[in-house]
Amino acid sequence: MACRGHDPHQGSYVIHLRRITATIIIAITLVGCSTPAAAQTAPPAPDPVVSHVDRVCSPVAFPYRPADVQVWWNCHRDPNIDRVAAGRLAWWLNAVVLNRIAAYLAAVDAARVAQQHQDLVWRWSGVANCESGGNWYINTGNGYYGGVQFLLSTWRSVGGSGYPHQNSPGEQAYRAEILRQRSGLGQWPVCGRYYRG
Repeated sequence: MACRGHDPHQGSYVIHLRRITATIIIAITLVGCSTPAAAQTAPPAPDPVVSHVDRVCSPVAFPYRPADVQVWWNCHRDPNIDRVAAGRLAWWLNAVVLNRIAAYLAAVDAARVAQQHQDLVWRWSGVANCESGGNWYINTGNGYYGGVQFLLSTWRSVGGSGYPHQNSPGEQAYRAEILRQRSGLGQWPVCGRYYRG
């Protein structure tokens, strides 16, 4: 479960981070998809016909258009392709780049959520040590579950799914943080003093 809504500027920060990351990935992709290294290091030819061919056969940039892909392919590959084949190739290249960007952004987002959960586990570890001996997966049958000893109804009221002790310490700490922001530390009258805020 993603940690959302703690910082009003967090959303704009994530969007800004995603834009920067996408720009970097596109730049890396374009460098990797350009002409071979030998062609990049070759000095420009003074012949105007060769210069025209170099200009026409320059690397294709994202987003890939069928006409550009066709020109590039026909300059560098044999046999030549028609506009229909170039359209299919352009679609495939765009899909590959977008999938790589999406996968990277998903990984960045997952890492951010994992870091937030890790920080919350640290904040709540003192309470968990007091409530359950630090066992985030405890179920003694007394109606309280997990590291910070949630009642099932309380767990569900803060958006938890399943039973608290069946979720990760990060998820439990995230739900405990929602409850703390809603009701304060009074939910843990004895152990709340061990919260690291």
